[in-house]
Amino acid sequence: MKIAWLKCFLAIEKYRSFSEAAESLFLSQSALSKQLKNLEETLGVQLFDRSTHTIHLTQAGEKIISPAQRMIGEHERMLHDLSDLKNINKNRLSLAAPLGMSYYHITDMVIQYELTHPETIAETHEKEHNIMLYCLNNHIVDFCIGYSDFWAEQERYNIYPLYEDSVVIVMNRSHPLANMEEFFLENAQNAMFCLPREETGFFQLFLELCGAAGFSPRLTLSDVRTSTIRRYISHGMRLTVTSELKARNYFNGPEFKYVSIKNAPTVRLALATRNERLCPQQKEFISHAQKWYQKKKEQIL
Repeated sequence: MKIAWLKCFLAIEKYRSFSEAAESLFLSQSALSKQLKNLEETLGVQLFDRSTHTIHLTQAGEKIISPAQRMIGEHERMLHDLSDLKNINKNRLSLAAPLGMSYYHITDMVIQYELTHPETIAETHEKEHNIMLYCLNNHIVDFCIGYSDFWAEQERYNIYPLYEDSVVIVMNRSHPLANMEEFFLENAQNAMFCLPREETGFFQLFLELCGAAGFSPRLTLSDVRTSTIRRYISHGMRLTVTSELKARNYFNGPEFKYVSIKNAPTVRLALATRNERLCPQQKEFISHAQKWYQKKKEQIL
């Protein structure tokens, strides 16, 4: 049973005229008649006596007036309560971002948004790239921010590019490879690498690049945090692969050096939303993110 059917029934009862009832509901008379017929068939009774020019309620029709009014009233109260709840949460945004999101300046971008929009709270969830889209699909978050190259089925989403990034090798300045003018990955086939567990996308990309270069990398410590890897590299041990954004922001001490890998593809930091209509607040956040990363790019260049 649909609320719309009950509204049609009560309108006919009020006006005792199909034409006036239809006009009050902005319906055609045929549409109104169909709604009433659906209600009568569902209930298994006739609600109006239409054998004469004057419309009269049947006994069954009289019995359902009060229940119909209560049901419509409860429905409207429910919508009102939900509207209040939406108003409570309308100034709250939720996004999924890579583990260690501050490495990619995402935290700084979100903080700046909250500073310029003090009425809004941005909730963040640090997730691996394959988990981000699950959160987006199930309405756990409003946005995903990450490297779109590591997202599957991109055609299902609205993708907003934020920053074109490079894949780099990070090493200690004392490492023998640090003096190379151009860095091809095959030059490092005898080096010891370690990749953090929070970067499964870069880990898989690194394996593919090594395979294309004709070798399998020597890997150690591939299930640790970035902070552990940073400590090893600071002592001249190990190399790692990451994005230039992260290298610039995290491996920024004088003992570190990062170089772009020749023939490696660029990776794109992007923002993703579900393929549906966006509210003004979501559009404002997307615009803010794009402008913020454009300024970051100009500062770097």
